[in-house]
Amino acid sequence: MTLKKILFTLGFVFFWVATFKTQTDPYPKNYFRSPLDTTLQLAGNFGELRNNHFHAGLDIRTLSQEGLKIYSVADGYVSRIKISPVGYGKALYITHPNGYVSVYAHLQSFNGAVAEYVKKKHYELQSFEIDVFPGKDEVPVKQGDIVAFSGNTGSSQGPHLHFEMRDEKTEKAINPQLFGIAVNDCKKPFIGNITIFPLDVNSYVNGLNKPLTANYLKMGTQPLATVCGNIGLGIETVDSEDNSAHVNGTYSVELHVNNKLIYKHTMEKIGFDESRAINCFTDYAEKRRTGRNIQRSYLVKNNPLKIYSNLVNNGILHIDSDSLYVITYKAFDICGNASERTFLLKGQKIPKEKPKIVSDKHVAVFYAQEPNTFKTNDFFIDMPANILYEDIRLQFSATKSIVPGCFSPLYAIHKDDIPVHSYYTIGIKAPTTLSDSLKQKLYISYSDTKGKISNEGGEFKDGFIVAKTRSFGNFVLKIDTMPPTVTSINVKAGKPFYAKQLLRFKAFDGATGIKDYDGYIDGKWILFEYDQKRNLLFHELDGSIEKGTHNFDLLVKDGRGNVRRYKSKITIGG
Repeated sequence: MTLKKILFTLGFVFFWVATFKTQTDPYPKNYFRSPLDTTLQLAGNFGELRNNHFHAGLDIRTLSQEGLKIYSVADGYVSRIKISPVGYGKALYITHPNGYVSVYAHLQSFNGAVAEYVKKKHYELQSFEIDVFPGKDEVPVKQGDIVAFSGNTGSSQGPHLHFEMRDEKTEKAINPQLFGIAVNDCKKPFIGNITIFPLDVNSYVNGLNKPLTANYLKMGTQPLATVCGNIGLGIETVDSEDNSAHVNGTYSVELHVNNKLIYKHTMEKIGFDESRAINCFTDYAEKRRTGRNIQRSYLVKNNPLKIYSNLVNNGILHIDSDSLYVITYKAFDICGNASERTFLLKGQKIPKEKPKIVSDKHVAVFYAQEPNTFKTNDFFIDMPANILYEDIRLQFSATKSIVPGCFSPLYAIHKDDIPVHSYYTIGIKAPTTLSDSLKQKLYISYSDTKGKISNEGGEFKDGFIVAKTRSFGNFVLKIDTMPPTVTSINVKAGKPFYAKQLLRFKAFDGATGIKDYDGYIDGKWILFEYDQKRNLLFHELDGSIEKGTHNFDLLVKDGRGNVRRYKSKITIGG
């Protein structure tokens, strides 16, 4: 063999090995360490089904405690710090040289150089809420550095660490367990009820044009149902690991029909722009009614998720014969534990008589993949393309008169059990009798059939209050002219305070919420943190204020610019 042929052969072998490695194991397994010193127990895993989103990381238990040491999982640099009273609370992002980013959220506090950088930014920006992006050389870290302490900040419902791995380029979240973040797990996923969906007016389940939920365990060798037409299947499945009784999500699900794989999804990675599409991955209406998570094993028309593979006809079964269909579900966790369930469906021919189509009252047809608009003299909807998962026949109504205590009729937009993927614009005409200053205090209030009420905000523009929303339901104009309530918990004139003590206040606004808060001692801005869950504002004294009596001022503003001011004398002791 000539040297040229040998080099060619070696090159091909190296290429094949590299390609095979990339295809079978694209994520480094020994590069990252655990973010905690404890044996990892999960309160939530990657891809777990949450309200309106897939969980993007691991919720790691911290033994119901705050203040556990959080370690950088590898060398890198702090590339982002975001602090908010909601969402991830205090969150830290570390970019690593191999192209991945680790994320640590709901933190109690930061440590070392990270803490110094954060405090500096708070005072530079004069804001508790910050979203900053340090450069590569500003806050470098080494693997094993203590970068923070675990907490319960933001929208966290209990002390834990939310930990993520992301791709630096795409910003997609990747399942951390694929990087060798170890969790002891020998338990198989659990497969619960099966739901059968007729997908059009010519499809039936047990002779009816409506879904059927059944427990396959009770059927024995009998068919689960008799079906015809275009049929979709859904599954209820959960998983857990060895050290926890907490119910988590299932990593992967396969659907086989007559021994042929026609559907598979895998919770490997999820884009944050896709995550809300959980509302078409599951049966959204059923989730709202009962809380059950029925995972569809077929794709609706405008499903944007990239978690699928091995699709045949998008997982939809077309039944037009009298034969039996052998259906097998396989559920896997990320550690390789698997469960399998098999049942029968009996097919029948589509009836010759076509069903009567009951007409509904609708004002327009909104197409999922096109922009849509609807207008009256006093109201409008402007919806961009691709924020509906399926076409709808839009239902709309308005009360004949202004709702008592409000400033407009109540506008009912479609059904609140139909999901919307992203924001669309609504506008409600403002009363011409109000002054311009009072029009700035108007906002759009949302309510649903379960009684949930929320503030959608809005701006006065061309005679309308215009806001963004991503729900269907009821909308009405309200006004907010009342400032927030601010109550001292421990600040009293003449009471001495010392370093490390907290100045604490209760702050609440039931209409448009707390938006801004600024504290001052002798006219100099001081950092107040806001815990929205507990309506708590607090400042930790750091010893920088001289002993003696000082002027204290706290200003709290709501979402419509109404301000409450609290003034007092404060004594700093020695």
